[in-house]
Amino acid sequence: MNTTWMVCLFGLSVTSMTYGGYLLYRVFRVKHWVRVPGRVNTIRAEPTGMQDMTVRYRLAVTYGYRVNDEPFVGDRIAVGPLLEFNSEEAALTYAKKRYPRGELIHVFVDPNDPYRAVLDARIGAVGVLAICCSLVSLGAAIALLRSTP
Repeated sequence: MNTTWMVCLFGLSVTSMTYGGYLLYRVFRVKHWVRVPGRVNTIRAEPTGMQDMTVRYRLAVTYGYRVNDEPFVGDRIAVGPLLEFNSEEAALTYAKKRYPRGELIHVFVDPNDPYRAVLDARIGAVGVLAICCSLVSLGAAIALLRSTP
């Protein structure tokens, strides 16, 4: 029985560590992109589906920026998965505080492809959760391994 739990915990640890590492890698790469000024054009909350009989919403933001005096429009907000909200109002309130329409913002742009851009170059809650989950499950698997006669 302990062997089954150890295999499951090691599997969970490897899976979540791989995903967390992948997000860290992407954040690291984006942090080295060129940072240019831009402006938010539109902010919307789009329904993504239902969870616990509640419609979930995700932000949809478009922004404009310039690279070598050429205009571009981007819509990618984050490196990892986007936050979801329980109401359209909550999503729009968050967006208006974080990405005020018409205000100057910083956009991370891939120097090799100016069409690739992102607003938020942080790992986010999902990445932190994946890394924490991998550490906890790895610790539990090691504890089980040590307690097995």
